[in-house]
Amino acid sequence: MSPLSVSKRPGTKPSFHIIVPKKLFPLRTERNLIKRRLRAALADIFGKKFPQETIIVYAGKKILHKKIEELKKELLKRL
Repeated sequence: MSPLSVSKRPGTKPSFHIIVPKKLFPLRTERNLIKRRLRAALADIFGKKFPQETIIVYAGKKILHKKIEELKKELLKRL
């Protein structure tokens, strides 16, 4: 499984959704760390301008040890 997958929903209300499954990351601290890193990476990518669609980011098992810079690269590849 890849570190993350991104799904876009055009024509919907612009928003971000970050999904970190409890099955893959049983510790709450791990899930929160991943969410914070993904939010920071998305904020660096989009800044103040919001996308015109809903973006759903699903975290995979290999994402836990990735740095924010690596996450930005992964997100840019998939956006």
